[in-house]
Amino acid sequence: MPSVPLSILVVDDSPELADILSFMIDLDERYELVGTATTGPEAIAMAERLEPAAIVLDQMMPESTGAQALPSLRAHCPDSTIVLFTAVGTERLALDTKDMADACMSKGVSLPELLDVIAELHHAREVARLTDI
Repeated sequence: MPSVPLSILVVDDSPELADILSFMIDLDERYELVGTATTGPEAIAMAERLEPAAIVLDQMMPESTGAQALPSLRAHCPDSTIVLFTAVGTERLALDTKDMADACMSKGVSLPELLDVIAELHHAREVARLTDI
């Protein structure tokens, strides 16, 4: 367990889902919610300003999809763990975004499972970063 909570940016146009996910993050001592966004452009601006350790990114949003926002998010936050969180098409989306997203998960997974995956992915990124030094 990290000594400093991982900062997470939640990006979802559904206020209900964003609220539930934010609540789950607040309950988990491994994480700190640093912001919520409802569109791709808003997510990019917030990510650039906040530099979160992890981003939970909805795929279907107004103005742009999560996949369309990924290149800018990755450019502004190259070390962030980014998980696309989608209601449809996880297999194809995972293939299409494999070079930019760390994972693509169905909104059908449990939120504790999502948070566990974020912790595992972030740890793997940190290990890879340290071994590249």
